Amino acid sequence: MPFTPQWERPAATAIDSLNRHCDPGAIIGVGVSFGGHLLARAAAMENRYDAIVLLDYFPGMLRAFAHKMLRLLRGRIDTMPAWLQLLIRLNARYDAELRWALGNALWTFGVTTLPDLIAEIGRYDDGQWADTIEADVLILLGEDEHVFDNRLAHDFARRLTSARSVRVHEFPGAEGGGLHCQNGAVHLAHEVIFDWVSTIKGAGR
Repeated sequence: MPFTPQWERPAATAIDSLNRHCDPGAIIGVGVSFGGHLLARAAAMENRYDAIVLLDYFPGMLRAFAHKMLRLLRGRIDTMPAWLQLLIRLNARYDAELRWALGNALWTFGVTTLPDLIAEIGRYDDGQWADTIEADVLILLGEDEHVFDNRLAHDFARRLTSARSVRVHEFPGAEGGGLHCQNGAVHLAHEVIFDWVSTIKGAGR
């Protein structure tokens, strides 16, 4: 099944199932990589989350995709003209990461062409709902993040105007946690997450 922008739907199903099996003291979601964007969307629409951890935060998918392109070309991404499609595909022959990202995105978003992909990922944008999230929010970042500009995460944090609390933690590369999702040193992220969980209101109720 492809991704859906309405991630509150599968999230609600998971929470319903959880509540049938136990009486949780608190419901804390953890979203990894693009899951950070999906979880944030779910929490904006599903008020049963007490807190969410975005490991890492992930911007609107179109912004992340544009970040991988030359600045000169970013203004043309919405229209995706034929010459730009050709340029991207040629570049993907020599860029293994871009080649994987395109193939994976076409598959996981359920489309077959670049224009359709751009149209679909354009539906994943936090601009319409970030200010409605009411849960406590922990945003994790790596100093050497390569998928998007870290300033997008700080901008997202500023727009969480309804959240009970917001914390942004950026891991320095010198400490080993500077990569996307703290790859290679995820134990550092775990330490921050569990320490944070122990301090937020409602976590131990």
